[in-house]
Amino acid sequence: MARSAKPWFNRERGCWMVWWNGRKLRLVNGKNDKATEKLAVEKLTDLRYEARHNPQDGSQATVASIIEAYLASATHRLAQSTQDTHFTYLQCFAEAHGFREVSDATVVHLEEWLVEHPEWASDWTKNFAVRQVQTAFNWAVEKAKLIEKNPFKGFTHPVGAPRRDMTADEFRSILRAMNSRVHRKRPTPSARCRQVLVFLWHTGARPCEATRLKWSDIDWENRIIVLQHHKTARMQRVRKPRVIELDEPAMRLLRWIERLG
Repeated sequence: MARSAKPWFNRERGCWMVWWNGRKLRLVNGKNDKATEKLAVEKLTDLRYEARHNPQDGSQATVASIIEAYLASATHRLAQSTQDTHFTYLQCFAEAHGFREVSDATVVHLEEWLVEHPEWASDWTKNFAVRQVQTAFNWAVEKAKLIEKNPFKGFTHPVGAPRRDMTADEFRSILRAMNSRVHRKRPTPSARCRQVLVFLWHTGARPCEATRLKWSDIDWENRIIVLQHHKTARMQRVRKPRVIELDEPAMRLLRWIERLG
């Protein structure tokens, strides 16, 4: 019985490799340690998954198999919130056209899919949905080498009209509409929402960053927030924390929240 492929460390090249289909394949660059070895094992798992769903015995890959392979690969590259967003549209497309062989798929199917979802009224939403499909199939061509060409290449949907920034007067009007008394021991939901809006206005932070913020993320002395885990961390070659500067109103707000609890 042939031995199953197993990652091994190439000291000369400084990377983890594996024998795959009779040739040496680079899995992960890095050190000869447990953490990097784990990444190599995960990469090998992705290769096996892709091989199972896209056999090289003459059978054709399907739209569903490409999407499944892409989502499996994205698990290690994208943040969970990004994965969830991508999954929604890709799963929807797979349910509509997943049975088709990639060789039979055309841009017409992608166009029909948009028409079948009138609830996506915004051009921004339609553009985003198309880009998720294009990203998955471009990955299958350029990175995974699962297919020779993207059957939907060339199809795009225009983005919507640019959104304008909210004015200071509009922002103050929203705060006035939410005005309510603040209990000393515990703010009302309306008051808490005002706090979040004021924080976002003065810092430019993402809403998800505000909801997940911990006191330990705040560097009071340097008046900054340092986020080690953020939306674009996995897309960086050298991971760097996201730094958010705090102006005086944001500092006063956080100090006040900290004092009241």
